[in-house]
Amino acid sequence: MTTAFTSNKVGVVLTSSASYTSMLPDSSSKNVTIAQFPHDDANKDAGTPIGGNSLWIVAAEHSEAEQKATWEFGKYMMTPHAQAVFAKASGNLFANTKAADEAEGKEILQDPNVKVFYDQLATNPSTSVSLGARTGAYPSIRKDVMASFNEVVGGSKDLKTAMQEAQTQSAKDIATYNKAAGK
Repeated sequence: MTTAFTSNKVGVVLTSSASYTSMLPDSSSKNVTIAQFPHDDANKDAGTPIGGNSLWIVAAEHSEAEQKATWEFGKYMMTPHAQAVFAKASGNLFANTKAADEAEGKEILQDPNVKVFYDQLATNPSTSVSLGARTGAYPSIRKDVMASFNEVVGGSKDLKTAMQEAQTQSAKDIATYNKAAGK
């Protein structure tokens, strides 16, 4: 997808905000316009799913000292400064809105394309869709959905069939994850 876009073989891609900087042709944003993720205005549960900038802390099988250190690191990573630096380095959106007041946050938001990402999250309804994944199987599910989406874009499957197959495979991924996690 990235190669096809950067070599001008396709003109539209649907991807994560973190992919934005790696998809700039000629390292320039002048020929790229970001638009908000499409959704159904008639559906009050519609919303853009959040993804990459997630911080997960797992307590199982870790000592109290490890858990405390992890908690302290997590609190630090959610500070405005750490979020602004992380967002600038990774392309992920910052999760702490006060990061916009940091020098790095202000720099990020000077790009009107990047501002679209933040504006969309600010107007996103809080629903089970927009609050993000709450499963350790998320990487597998994302792979399944993206593969099905690519089949639709490539013309080998219709949208309904591809998404039904992604849903079936995702359910298997969750069951496999839950079994491995002892749930």
